[in-house]
Amino acid sequence: MTGVRNGTWDEEARSPSFFPSRDSVFSLATEDVDELLEGKGTRSGVARFCLHDPAESNINVMALVQEPGTVSRFKAHKMRSKIYIHLRGTLYIDIADQDGATVSTIECSLQSQQVVFVPPGVFHRTRVGDVRSVFVEVLDGPYMSEKEDRTYLVI
Repeated sequence: MTGVRNGTWDEEARSPSFFPSRDSVFSLATEDVDELLEGKGTRSGVARFCLHDPAESNINVMALVQEPGTVSRFKAHKMRSKIYIHLRGTLYIDIADQDGATVSTIECSLQSQQVVFVPPGVFHRTRVGDVRSVFVEVLDGPYMSEKEDRTYLVI
C-alpha cells in the first residue's frame, strides 16, 4: 500500500469501518482503497475509512466507498452540516422536500461538481452510478447517534 499501512477494522460497525493508525502521516490512494477492500468487501454496498480521531472529535471525516447501484435512505441531520468531496466514480446527491419528492439532483463526476455542502435540516441521499464511487464526507461536531442527529423520510 502507498499510504495506509497500519490500522484496525471495526467489525461491529454497521458497514466495514477502517481506522488508520495515528502514529504517522498517511494518505489514502486509489490502490489503498482497492487493497483494503479486498477480502473485506462491503456490507450493504458501503465501506468507511475513518480519517478522524475517536468519536469525540470536533469534526468527523470519512472516506466512503459505495458499490455500483447503492442508494442510501433520505435523511436530514438535525444539527450538523455535511460536506461531500467527490473523488472517483459517479455519485448523485438527491435533495428532497418534507414529503419525499426529489427537488434536485447534483451529479458529481470527474467532469462536473466535486464539492457539495448540505446544511442541517435538508433531506438528502446518495446514489451511485455504474462504477464504484469514492468520496469524503465531512460533518461538523462530534459523532452523534442516528436518534440524536438524523431524521429519515418514510417513503
